[in-house]
Amino acid sequence: MTMKKIIVLFIGLFVFACNAKQSFDREKYLKEGKEIAQTTAKTLSGHVKKAIKEKGPIEAINFCKLSAYPLTDSLSELYKVKISRVAIKNRNPENKATAKDLEIFKKYEELIAKGEKVKPEIKSDNDKIVFYAPIRLQQACLICHGTPQSEIPDTLFKHIQTLYPDDLAVNFKEGDLRGIWKLEFESKE
Repeated sequence: MTMKKIIVLFIGLFVFACNAKQSFDREKYLKEGKEIAQTTAKTLSGHVKKAIKEKGPIEAINFCKLSAYPLTDSLSELYKVKISRVAIKNRNPENKATAKDLEIFKKYEELIAKGEKVKPEIKSDNDKIVFYAPIRLQQACLICHGTPQSEIPDTLFKHIQTLYPDDLAVNFKEGDLRGIWKLEFESKE
């Protein structure tokens, strides 16, 4: 075997090994991301549902404003990953989608418009592995994210405007893409 063939064979094996490792890692991050996003969603929605049941939707909005970030931060610390929710029509300006997030968001919107299923995905971004998953609006969310004056009562809408003067997160319909989960893992490779 000539030296040239040995080098080509070595490069081919190296590329194959790297791709195989990447596939394995993608699945690991995808699985872990799904579990973390589901746990975070259940935790946040559980608190919102409890607030609505015990004190009404105004208290749920207060929870979101005062406690959602600290709760998400504590879960980020627990899982050693940065957890965030991003959106185009954001309520909190800190949740505004970045240019890279917009690529995923637009892809999800196109799939939804075609009636196709949207699935979580993994992207590599410099030294981070980023997990994205769609957040679809549920029926119960319309009281705060639906149409003002029909689904969102006037007093609640005024309260939302007081807490979030630049609010864009209204006029959604059930099933709409409300936002995306974004989990940033430090690359361990």
